[in-house]
Formats: sequence, structure tokens, C-alpha cells
Amino acid sequence: AIQYHTEIQVDSLVQGGVDGLLFETYYDLDELLTVIKATRKKYNIPIIAQLTASNTNYLRDGTVINDALEQVIQAGANIVGLNCHHGPHHMKNTFSHIALPSHAYLSCYPNASLLDIENNNFKYSNNATYFGEVAEQLIQEGVRIIGGCCGTTPEHIHHIKTSVQGLKPIKHKKVIPIHKKQESMQHPSSKLNLKERVTRQPTIIVELDTPKHLDTGRFFKNIEALDRANIDAVTLADNSLATVRISNVAAASLIKQKYHIEPLVHITCRDRNLIGLQSHLLGLSLLGINEILAITGDPSKVGHLPGATNVYDVNSKGLTELALRFNEGINTDGDALKRRT
Repeated sequence: AIQYHTEIQVDSLVQGGVDGLLFETYYDLDELLTVIKATRKKYNIPIIAQLTASNTNYLRDGTVINDALEQVIQAGANIVGLNCHHGPHHMKNTFSHIALPSHAYLSCYPNASLLDIENNNFKYSNNATYFGEVAEQLIQEGVRIIGGCCGTTPEHIHHIKTSVQGLKPIKHKKVIPIHKKQESMQHPSSKLNLKERVTRQPTIIVELDTPKHLDTGRFFKNIEALDRANIDAVTLADNSLATVRISNVAAASLIKQKYHIEPLVHITCRDRNLIGLQSHLLGLSLLGINEILAITGDPSKVGHLPGATNVYDVNSKGLTELALRFNEGINTDGDALKRRT
């Protein structure tokens, strides 16, 4: 469907005489690649292709921005870059980690600032002078085309022009690595994990939902019975079917303290933003809970609170990528955790 609709729109635009195409605000890398490839099948027109990143170094699905831009270039884009979601400060930080492409140019269209909500109204900072100052810094990071996205005005464009006037494009730059040096890194226990157990011996895992109330007697009697049966792990859902239950982390912590069963904790992307998910992973590691299952999560409309907010900053794939980075001792910004999860 994406390819079909792309061809219809691109045909109309090219036949109408456009000199180039700008594909922007793509959170989904695969979708952008499909659009570019569909265009390149028929036309050799210049293409500017811009992704939108959920945080400063990674796309929503966990792909490193440098890697994503290289894929966009390989698909056929002439100019690649980022737009929307972030203000000038965060965009500048992002481009400090982006290498100069050998066969394409870089572009950047920041928002006026990070989005704020005041009295139920969307609001952006109007510091156009600062916007222009950062435009000059973006040139030093190798950006060739600079514009404005949400919240920007003619005043912002004026300050961009004033700041970059007379500047020449750079040809070389020193890229700041995303992953900062790991100091005093400690390794977790060498105890056999579930994955290793599954590959070496028959493994029994039982799913048991935590209660919807505070009467936990029956729940822990079931855990006791499973412990006596010598099962390997109990898998604990995270408010499955968007229904409120006792925290699976609290239950997992008690299980580890009192029984020999390994808890396998589900983590849903529905209820926590990217900050909360990282905090959650750190807390699980601190409690010694090392087995997790990344779940995108049922939308709240299927549960008892259909009006509850669905967050979904990342999906299960993005959460898995996040957990893998934590296993290397690094958070989303490349900061050292000083221990691997």
C-alpha cells in the first residue's frame, strides 16, 4: 500500500514539474526506505530524506541514527538528515555523533524548541536568536541544509540566514562516539540464565498472573506448589489485557527472596515512557531480576480503563534494543552505567 500510494503522488509531482522531492518526519525507517526505493524505480530526481528520532542518538525502533542514515543513502537519497521532535540544542548534540557521508549531504530542520503544554495548549519557545546561533554550530557539524520545523517562524529563518552567511561547508569532522568509555565496569553473576538452560536441558516455564487485589494468599500458594514441582521459571505478565494488577516487579522480588524459581518479568511499552523504561530496567537489575520479556502491550481500550494514556515511546523491538544496550553497560545517551545489566 505504501509503495502504491507513493507512486501515485510522486508521478503527479514529477509530471507537475517539481525540481526535487522532500520526504520528511519519518519515524519509521522501513517506511522511508520503501518510499525512496519506489521513487528511484522510475525517477532520478533529487531526494532529500529526513527521519525523526525519538531520542538524540536512536530511532524509535532502536536503530542508531548513523546506521539509519547510511541505509537511507543506500536506498537512493541525495541529502539525508533529521527534522521535528527535537529543538536546536538536542539536534546539535545529535549531529555531533553523525559522520559526514561520502556520497550525500546532511540536512537538519529542528523544531523551535521542545514541545511544552501550557493550559492545554501546545507551546514552543520563541528564542529565534538562539536558533540562529545553533544553526552556525550545525554548519560546523557538517550540515549543508538548515531549515525550521514545528514552531518556527520567518524570524527563525532570518536568524539562520544571518548566522550562517559567509560560512563555508566543512570537509572533515571529528565524530564524538555515542558509547562513552566504560570505567570500572563490573560484570553480573555467571549463574546459568534461562536462555542457557533452555539450550542445555528441558526447561519448564509457567505463566502466572499477579492478583487484581491485595489478597495474595492464593497467588503465593500457587508459587509454592510450582517451587515444589521444581519448575525453572514463572513468567509474570505486566498488566496483561490492559487490566490493573499488582506490580509484577514487586511479586518477582518476593519470589526471588523466598523461593528457588526464577521470575521472568514482562515489560510493556504501553505504560512507561523512555525515561520510565530505563529506570525500570535499572531497578530490575538492582533487585537481581535479570530475565525479562519485552512486550509492546495491549492498548488501554481493550481493558477496564479505555481512557488511560497509551505511551508507546518504543515498541517491543525498541525495548529489546534498549535492554541490549543496558547489557553493554550503556544507556540511550551513551552514558556508562558502570555495570552491565
